[in-house]
Amino acid sequence: MLITEELNKQAKKHKKLFETYDINEKYVHVDGKDFYMVFYRKFNKHSGFGMLSSHPNPTKEEYNTAFELLVILYNNIASFKNNAFSRAKIPMEHFEKTNLFFEKVTKEVNLSEHERKIYNHCYNGAVKIMNLHKQLKKITKDFEMKTMTKQCFTVSDLDYVQDVLAEFDYIQYTQAQIDYQLIDYYKFIKEHIKQDKMIQTLATADVKKYIDQLSDNKEKLRTEIESVSHVENMENMTMEEHMDAVKKYYLTIQDEGNKSLRKEIRYPKII
Repeated sequence: MLITEELNKQAKKHKKLFETYDINEKYVHVDGKDFYMVFYRKFNKHSGFGMLSSHPNPTKEEYNTAFELLVILYNNIASFKNNAFSRAKIPMEHFEKTNLFFEKVTKEVNLSEHERKIYNHCYNGAVKIMNLHKQLKKITKDFEMKTMTKQCFTVSDLDYVQDVLAEFDYIQYTQAQIDYQLIDYYKFIKEHIKQDKMIQTLATADVKKYIDQLSDNKEKLRTEIESVSHVENMENMTMEEHMDAVKKYYLTIQDEGNKSLRKEIRYPKII
């Protein structure tokens, strides 16, 4: 739907001196009514926001529902774009080269049972990380196709947006957990390369560099895991359980934030 003259008229009615405004083209459609958010700027700084509707007289309850959905829409899309898209662009070549090295070692080097177990652990872990990365690339591509040019969002559309963000959360959490659990194994392999001449011939400079980085990343990974550990016992959850818990967590955080946003909204008065 194009921004109509009526919507511009509503926005201008609440514009203050020296302000400009922008009506976000993405809006929500609830119970047959369309709701928009308008943002005001003064001297290039955010100065306020309000809500608009193409319907002449929405109720306070309808505005409240639309407000919550608009916040979900803007926050979730922004969060996914700012985090998932950049992560999906991370090259996996280093994982592929290192995994080829692990595979060659298990096939060409006479290893003890303990050594073989360590190399297999690292190989399998890297395969899981690469598969999760493929999953991330797929959901970012689908998300871009379904939302980037889309303007009207229904409740069903917003369920999808929340699901995709929660799936991304699961992917980044699981990748970090796998890396963290393999650190001690990487340390072992780092030393093993130094001690075994046959393995030295198989380990390229790139492989040595990457294994060195992985084996010296414990504190950084611990911090990353803590930053995305939103609820207890996440390490034992299935993807579905993780997504469900994260969606509830995000909504709780949003509900808290909405309390102050409702006080800041210029119009309509919804508290």
